[in-house]
Amino acid sequence: MEVNYHQSIRLKEVAQAVGYSSAYLTDLVRKLTGKTVNNWIIERRIAQASTLLL
Repeated sequence: MEVNYHQSIRLKEVAQAVGYSSAYLTDLVRKLTGKTVNNWIIERRIAQASTLLL
């Protein structure tokens, strides 16, 4: 995800890349970060946009 955050990313693709089911990845990310996968991606994009704006 870190390399491809600027592209369209789907949960299914991320799950396949790490070898998990979509449901398991969703639960794992929520347990570890308290966020959904989509929110995690959005926050990463916002962080990069902030850096670029500075």
